Amino acid sequence: MAEIKQVTDVVLALQRGRGDPKNKQWGNAVFLIGAGCSASAGVPLARDIAKSCVLELAKKYSNEVIKTKSADKGLKWLKENNYFTAEIGWNNAYGYIFEQHFKEAPEQQRIVHNATTKAEGKVNWAHACLGELVRQGFIHTVLTTNFDQLVLEGIIRTGLIPVVADGLESLNRIQGRPRHPQVVHIHGSRHTYRTRSSLTAVKETASHLPAGGALYSLLRDSGVFVVIGYAGGEEGVMDLLTAAARELSDPIIYWVLHSANHEDLSPRAQKLLGQSRNAGVIVNQDSDNFFRELMKGVGLGKPSWMNDPVGFLQSRAEGIVRTDDKDIASEIDLYTEDLTTLSECQEKESRRRDAAQQAVNKARELRLAGNFKAALKILQEWAPKLNTPEIWEHLGEVAEKMGDTSPEPKFYKWSTDAYRRAKDLSEPTLLLADKGRIFSNLGRVLTKSGEREEKTEELEEACEVLREAADLYQEARSLQKWAGTLNNLGNALQSLGEREQGTARLEEAVAAYRAALKVHTRKHLPLDWAMTQNNLGTALQTLGEREKGTARLEEAVAAYRAALEVYTRDRVPLQWATTQNNLGAALQTLGEREKGTARLEEAVAALRAALEVYTRDRVPLQWAMTQNNLGAAFATLGEREKGTARLEEAVAALRAALEVYTRDRVPLQWAMTQNNLG
Repeated sequence: MAEIKQVTDVVLALQRGRGDPKNKQWGNAVFLIGAGCSASAGVPLARDIAKSCVLELAKKYSNEVIKTKSADKGLKWLKENNYFTAEIGWNNAYGYIFEQHFKEAPEQQRIVHNATTKAEGKVNWAHACLGELVRQGFIHTVLTTNFDQLVLEGIIRTGLIPVVADGLESLNRIQGRPRHPQVVHIHGSRHTYRTRSSLTAVKETASHLPAGGALYSLLRDSGVFVVIGYAGGEEGVMDLLTAAARELSDPIIYWVLHSANHEDLSPRAQKLLGQSRNAGVIVNQDSDNFFRELMKGVGLGKPSWMNDPVGFLQSRAEGIVRTDDKDIASEIDLYTEDLTTLSECQEKESRRRDAAQQAVNKARELRLAGNFKAALKILQEWAPKLNTPEIWEHLGEVAEKMGDTSPEPKFYKWSTDAYRRAKDLSEPTLLLADKGRIFSNLGRVLTKSGEREEKTEELEEACEVLREAADLYQEARSLQKWAGTLNNLGNALQSLGEREQGTARLEEAVAAYRAALKVHTRKHLPLDWAMTQNNLGTALQTLGEREKGTARLEEAVAAYRAALEVYTRDRVPLQWATTQNNLGAALQTLGEREKGTARLEEAVAALRAALEVYTRDRVPLQWAMTQNNLGAAFATLGEREKGTARLEEAVAALRAALEVYTRDRVPLQWAMTQNNLG
């Protein structure tokens, strides 16, 4: 199975290979865009096109006796009357329809035209960002299996006109490392006379020599090859890509998957990624959100033509060639004067527009570009003035992001205060799911903040708020969000239970995690399943430390090891390190209760493994936590062995932890580590 990667891996690859468009040097990235990227623009997927065709065929073949609006009933009638074979379902109907029924080019062109009409002249966020990434020199070639013009529209809106290969027949225009951006419609476009829609036509792609040569040179000369919105189930293109990857030396390939389950990757996609040690899959990605994260990662935020629309038009007007003909020159002058007038109107409107709205828009832009510090400053100034649930929630999100990467307590305090204001202002008006989101966000940050505090008020409030959020999600029938909230509730209960005597809170936490696992299944949501297994292990471990015997501790170790079946270092390194640390701590406690040193040696190995990823520079608090756990394991080993070597290692590890665990920042952790050191 392919390794799980992150959007940041694509960002880094784009940054490494960025070109210089001013000198006609384009980046070394190639993107393959599938139908999923066009869905938000209203373009139907292949399954939906097949359903429309089935209804049309059922109506025509029955001489309009069958007029059902149910595609399933239409398909059933076509099978019963031997127009379709029995094995045809919605997963394979598309190619079969064009192979057996709509065979002629004009028919196929009509269907493609009807399917893409809704997106004519439109561009969604994914394609707008894609065009900007091309303009900024990150991408040199875009391949697409789509018939729509969204890729071309996204690039043209930036002022560029790319080289276009409108079908396999025109691939002789394509270069592996071009001097100008390229767009390749692999199966043709809505303007192509004969599209590649039938099963035979798609298969023929694999034996098309120019296509094979073009894809090989593109993959060979690219720094990174990114696939998004594409199922990868068809033979032709996938066979060519797999053959090219097999011949090359571990090309960098990232497959962006809409599903949260990496096991939903198609067999052909798995085969392609299996050809390279530098390949991976990025899960749970809507195409618009994926491109938003890419733009944020490379520091762009949004397409440049959206920043100053009139200025963009004025820059394009400078390229209009002047002439000696007075009439033509007058028309050009009139156009530029109109743009100047429009620019003046824009400036007046900008001055007239509410300053608060400008501030909110600027904060949103800064957040998209990853500049949370500047966004936070603006939101803190304007949130009290506007006092709407939306701006308080916006402030809460930005402050939480800052708190996640800083040990300073002020960021979480700002976040919880903001979410409380959003909660108080929004309760009477918002939809159930929106209320649930605000409650859930507040509960999550209260838990994070409460874990750093000596008192338990925030953790108790977190439990109360998260229970309300779970009820709201359940009432709204948002099952997956309900399960996520139960997982967060388990975290809050567990943190409370660690500070209280008895086991009641911890038992509640275990119950919450086990309820969440009924939705967070390994088959459908493997990463969420692994996260909840890890959290369950922590609650069981704490219970085991308070009870006699080793039964709970053994359950904890089993839960951690189950999580590590999905949480691998290559796929999700930070989560892997977290679980290794937790496993090490559980093994250390088990080792204290058993004779010998086998469990303790396992604990040391797990904790040292975690520290390979948990570095002080990257995640200081997690590094300190693991150093503390490692010190405890060494201390127990040192008590059972001759000499002082292990005890010296324990002292060194605990003193290292105290460099980050200071009394001012994290007093509870500081006290715990001082105790262990003593």
